[in-house]
Amino acid sequence: MSLVNAIGQQVKTGKRYEVTGAYSDILSDSYKCAFRLVQRSHYRDYFGSALWFYEDDPFPTLQCFWLIKPGSFLGTMAAIRL
Repeated sequence: MSLVNAIGQQVKTGKRYEVTGAYSDILSDSYKCAFRLVQRSHYRDYFGSALWFYEDDPFPTLQCFWLIKPGSFLGTMAAIRL
């Protein structure tokens, strides 16, 4: 299962992610994931359809980063509407 799908499944069951700390229960390996807020200045480039759908109503979006080696996080866009 892809990282985005794993996060989506957990969100569907009620799991909520915060921008503090790291999560070790997302990936099956011992990799940790962390979330950070996406800056609104990037919304138009990445979430144009969502902006149209939600009529420019502000919505927080998180980006997921996972630890690939100690002190080094790799990121993927994982949009989660809170």
